[in-house]
Amino acid sequence: MFTKRTEIEFDFVKVEGATVAIGGVAPDPRLDARADPLDGVTWKSPPADVTLLLLHCGFEDCAPKDFAEALLPKARVAQMQGIDYFFLGDIHRTHQAVVDKATVIIPGATERMTFGEIGEKAGFYYVELDGKDAVKLSHQSIEPQPMRREIIRTTDLPDDAPTEYVFDRVREWADAEQLLQLRIEGPLAREVYHRLRFFDIWRLGNELNFYFDLDRADVKLKSADANGATGVGESVSVRREIARVADELAAQRDGDDRALIEEAREMVMGRIGRDEL
Repeated sequence: MFTKRTEIEFDFVKVEGATVAIGGVAPDPRLDARADPLDGVTWKSPPADVTLLLLHCGFEDCAPKDFAEALLPKARVAQMQGIDYFFLGDIHRTHQAVVDKATVIIPGATERMTFGEIGEKAGFYYVELDGKDAVKLSHQSIEPQPMRREIIRTTDLPDDAPTEYVFDRVREWADAEQLLQLRIEGPLAREVYHRLRFFDIWRLGNELNFYFDLDRADVKLKSADANGATGVGESVSVRREIARVADELAAQRDGDDRALIEEAREMVMGRIGRDEL
């Protein structure tokens, strides 16, 4: 493992009479988004037949628009004469490019790391060299751990037993080897929302799957206007719900009891943060 951030370190390996230099620098978490990870880094071209450089960063030709980590520019690759192969980790989408005399390889991930990568291939690169020449250079696909996403619309939930309905769906989709994400989305009446036991759903999902993620960010509470017309309100906020319940309790108390509830309300509000959902 490489520990320096301002100097490329090299290890040397002898393979069938050839000297292979493997260099790298430790990733620097202080870098600005899309900063050049080799800006200001010192190095000397090593005495080797083949030189590989390992970096944890993105690459100019292969970076999502919202990529906010260090980014290796093509100009830097062309400038670093003496480095034959750049192997880059961080971006999980495989990519290969040639810049001047160097080859840049992003092998991707051997597992899908987030549910946003459900459609991405998993695997690694196999490289066989004869001196500096690549005799074989190919991506080898492997079967990653099963990953699945399912969606339940709140309009499909029965008002009297919404939790039991979700339980049945989770059992239907479960697999002890898979990573499962369940999204619950749509409008809910407040009384139905309170019958939907999210913790019990999360616990059952984790019991039946290798990993379970419950996404309820798009659950909305139905609201009624002064005329009784129903509409879709804001997303459910833990902060607002606690404040509402505390206010209702305080309104039913007097004296020290009321003061105690109001004090507890302020303490909880301070702990969960202003923007906590």
